[in-house]
Amino acid sequence: MHYWSVWHEGKPFEAYREVVPRFCSEFGFQSFPSAAEAAAFLPEDQMNVSSPVMHHHQRNDRGNAIIISTLTRYFRFPSSFADFMYLSQVQQAYAIKTAVTFWRSRRPVCMGALYWQLNDVWPVASWSSIEYSGRWKLLHYEAARFFAPVMLSAYGKGDGTVEVSGVNDTSVDVKGYVSAVWMGFDGVELAEESFEAVIKQDSAVILKELSKPEGIDASSAFLSLSLKAIDGILYTTELFLDFPGRCELKHAAVTLDAEGWEKGDDGIVFYTFRLSTDVPAFYLDLQTDTAGRFEDKGFHLMPGKPRAVRFFPDKSVDLDIDKASAVAVTVRHLRETY
Repeated sequence: MHYWSVWHEGKPFEAYREVVPRFCSEFGFQSFPSAAEAAAFLPEDQMNVSSPVMHHHQRNDRGNAIIISTLTRYFRFPSSFADFMYLSQVQQAYAIKTAVTFWRSRRPVCMGALYWQLNDVWPVASWSSIEYSGRWKLLHYEAARFFAPVMLSAYGKGDGTVEVSGVNDTSVDVKGYVSAVWMGFDGVELAEESFEAVIKQDSAVILKELSKPEGIDASSAFLSLSLKAIDGILYTTELFLDFPGRCELKHAAVTLDAEGWEKGDDGIVFYTFRLSTDVPAFYLDLQTDTAGRFEDKGFHLMPGKPRAVRFFPDKSVDLDIDKASAVAVTVRHLRETY
């Protein structure tokens, strides 16, 4: 099945949950290129989402209008050109995750999904998850999470309940306990419940339907889910209870501490830094002028749960790690865009 009603017909992302294909072999949603990618073809006076050069680097006549109008539905309007580029990639990841996590939870009716498309043949606004330069969009990082062999899936059913499912594509059963924490955007835990989870091999199962506790406003809280398996592995996901643009996110003070250059046993060189925050920060984007790739981006950072991230420089970068300077990294997250 090809399913393009969201992109071409303007249906909301929630429409992905109105169909359960046996195999969805094509669907997608566009984003703009990253600000760094756009800088390679845009003169400074053309750094506007409606500029002639931006329109030229869009081969779908309605593409830019669809991206922008959908942003106004799900998010708050961004403050700058760079924020626009970033937020369009957040939106793309948000859309494709909505589809894939739901369809995977409907196994064995739906047994697969392929989003369009993998990469670009020129620097452009498109459906891809990898830019022309080889730089990964936020979607490509998100895909590693929503296509993980073991995954938690959750969505609000519109009646104050949340369906929580477990997906297990491995050849062994996964057993453990799920912790469901209703958390304010200030990081304060408002309510919590836990329940046992058993996800048989090669299966998906609805684990529980949660009811939002009384007194919790969907615009001021979100749901944090974690499955701790008996083998010690932790699987997590977060769910907004309303569209992100309607949520009262807090300004997060994200701290980045450098741990320096290292060389692994395999000879691969990487730079490690540690991120922490005082309140929840969503869709962290990491940027640097050094050519290379981050281990992960687009994740949510929770207070009290610092996270180490590695940066791998391109092979073309000639450096002596004993003398190399620190990697200058900038951090952007959702609340910073408005």
